[in-house]
Amino acid sequence: MQLVTAAEMRLLDRATIETGHATGDELMERAGQGVVATMERQYGALLGMRVLVLCVACLVVSLFWAVFEQQGNTLQLWADRNTNWNLGTNVWFGKSWQAVADYGFNFDDVHILTLAGVRRF
Repeated sequence: MQLVTAAEMRLLDRATIETGHATGDELMERAGQGVVATMERQYGALLGMRVLVLCVACLVVSLFWAVFEQQGNTLQLWADRNTNWNLGTNVWFGKSWQAVADYGFNFDDVHILTLAGVRRF
């Protein structure tokens, strides 16, 4: 088997696609099958399946955390647009107090810091 550089592989892929021997999707499918076949030859079918399951699990976990982290931002944007943040006028200073949606993200941290010691006992 002859090894090629990334640039040479791109040229080979482009030539294969342009001549009509295979589409880009078919080339990617073949590459994936080649990786799996090599893993099974090298490590056996069971270990290859374990690695595949691990890769899928990592993908699912990554997607979950990406969506989970996005949720806070989405809720904050919604709250900024749809909530009256005016807390009223201060009696002593005569100023209007305005809250910010970002304050809500601090509640978890404050609860953890204040209640962690109480929970310990």
